[in-house]
Amino acid sequence: MIVESSKHFSRKELQCSASGRCQMQSELLDRLELVRQEYGHPMIISSAYRDPELHPIENKKMKPGEHGRGNAVDILCFGEEAVKILKLLIKHGFTGLGISQKGQFENRFLHADLRQNPTIWSY
Repeated sequence: MIVESSKHFSRKELQCSASGRCQMQSELLDRLELVRQEYGHPMIISSAYRDPELHPIENKKMKPGEHGRGNAVDILCFGEEAVKILKLLIKHGFTGLGISQKGQFENRFLHADLRQNPTIWSY
């Protein structure tokens, strides 16, 4: 099912920066809510839905990626907080995990999605 928001995550922070559209998968947001509730603190989403036709990253792809299917989020975090969030993402069944912990602290993030084949990578 497609949804646009949840208890802790607004449509504005989940929508595509290029088109304003928002088509998130409900299973992803349900699991993200479990992570947020257990984490107990706000989590800043830097990227969620990316319109496959208008978002500059997605429209270069042959087929939509996880963000283009509303099946991924990028969470701004670093250091100990990134480790805490990463553990919760794994606990709650996120299967695609990207780790970007280089550069300026305010730009560090974790990518989380629900792809079929579990994988982990670094940027």
